[in-house]
Amino acid sequence: MKLKLLLAIVVTNLVILNAFPLPAQQGISTSFAQNSAEVKNWQPYQIPNEFSIRYPSSWFLERSPQPAGATPRELLIITNLKPTLGGGRVPANLIKTDVAIEPDAFETVVNQMLESVEPGTRLTRRGKTKVGGREALRLWFAGANTNTIITLIRYNANETLSLKSYYQKNNSAIPIIQSIHGSVRAIE
Repeated sequence: MKLKLLLAIVVTNLVILNAFPLPAQQGISTSFAQNSAEVKNWQPYQIPNEFSIRYPSSWFLERSPQPAGATPRELLIITNLKPTLGGGRVPANLIKTDVAIEPDAFETVVNQMLESVEPGTRLTRRGKTKVGGREALRLWFAGANTNTIITLIRYNANETLSLKSYYQKNNSAIPIIQSIHGSVRAIE
């Protein structure tokens, strides 16, 4: 299972680093809904009988329902820029959040995340929190090119809700990422 998780993290990072073209302008646009205080309209999204989440209405959401028995069971991808294939570089202001239901208990997923850190990436901060009244852990990783904030939420006895947000070294992304991560509500 540890190998699957490590492979999923590596593949996700490769997708981030290779799936978005570099735009003509390379400046960081902090006015493009990157500060939660600047976001005026939030869009709710709900997967019936699973969970709901809120994200800035000008952002993009893609749902990739997984076949029965697949890992992870659900997958949402939320980005502040419209995803396009090719190009090999990531815009400096890209924020990408993957939301998934992992098929393992909370403690197992936490341990897997902490044990499967990519080379060149370090854990810079961790903290217990509550999201939607549920026990959660937030992990902050710094990599060579991309930073990651991961929130793991106890979903049920055998599953964990995970949110993984990737962004380049742009601190104006942090408040919006925390707002998205904090908006999740499990539906029972």
